[in-house]
Amino acid sequence: AISDTKAQIEALAQKAAGMQRAYEAAEAQKANELQHIADLNAIAETQAQLDELYDTVGKMNGKIKRKYAPALAGLQDGINNLSRQADASYEAGTAVADADKLAGNIAAVRADIEKLNEMGVPRAIVGKAIYENRITLKDISSWLQNA
Repeated sequence: AISDTKAQIEALAQKAAGMQRAYEAAEAQKANELQHIADLNAIAETQAQLDELYDTVGKMNGKIKRKYAPALAGLQDGINNLSRQADASYEAGTAVADADKLAGNIAAVRADIEKLNEMGVPRAIVGKAIYENRITLKDISSWLQNA
């Protein structure tokens, strides 16, 4: 009877340990999925920033478009690589562990987008709009006062 009780206790302990492992695996999978969603959202936000820059450059003359085309293409490649990294981490079940690395890479692409903005894309548009008499310096002054 004692040996039967020990066997039953051992069987219950093994069953409990198995249930604990299954629970932990399910929680890890859920965390992996949630991190993947967060990664994809961050990448989508970065893509939206680049899309705005594409739209801005698309309104410029051909010379300016050609000037920025390589930088825009490089940034798009960077975003595409981010998507592949996020998907690979998710498939490997390492999205949580890889989150900081991916976040750093996303930040780097966003910094590059900002650098491109700082290089004069918005200034070129404003300059062109002034040149084409679509806005005046008075308009700009009033916008800045209201900002």
